[in-house]
Amino acid sequence: MSNSYSGIPLLEAMESAENYNNSIADLICHYCLAPTLVDFGAGTGTFARILKGRGKTVLCVEQDVTLREQLAAKGYTTFSSLQEMPKEQNAIYSINVLEHIENDQEILQKLYTQLAPGGVLFVYVPAFMLLYSSVDKKIGHFRRYTKKSLKDVCKNLPVKACHYSDSLGFFAGLTFKLLDSGKGDLSPGSIRFYDKVVYPLSRLLDKITHPFFGKNVLIIIQKN
Repeated sequence: MSNSYSGIPLLEAMESAENYNNSIADLICHYCLAPTLVDFGAGTGTFARILKGRGKTVLCVEQDVTLREQLAAKGYTTFSSLQEMPKEQNAIYSINVLEHIENDQEILQKLYTQLAPGGVLFVYVPAFMLLYSSVDKKIGHFRRYTKKSLKDVCKNLPVKACHYSDSLGFFAGLTFKLLDSGKGDLSPGSIRFYDKVVYPLSRLLDKITHPFFGKNVLIIIQKN
């Protein structure tokens, strides 16, 4: 991530993906029971807003100056880095952020050290380099993950769960890759269509396919 993050338009477009965003919030609430959560790489505040609406207090860590100022204007307590944030947190989540960080293993270790004993770290990232497209390149993704590669990055950390999400998104991503114009653009209309028509079915299929594949992969780490 940098102070001139190129993915802000995509973040803003994804705010309209209500089913997708709410299902990720459901997962966060399922694993992170604490009343106060830390959003690492909070972006435009999409998940902070949803979780605040569910009665959670959300602290936002965001490196990008423009985004951080927007979050502060919305009333969130914000930090520019983990070093600024108080330690001994009971729950930290990070949605589609780790793939932007070159030294992902180092940042995961730092996130883990911020947890209180028993605290939970929830990480959600894009899956499968097969799906790496012009969109990934445009917004600064270093990589996509598999369950194995994500567990490898989390080596020596106590992993509680790891599985895929958004099974039909895998095929949508593959289709986009095959037809990729190279411009790195996703139209707001296509995002809304997928969210309203395809994604609800994808979530149902995830109950069967989550051990095997999906557009995203998540991992849960709980501090001893």
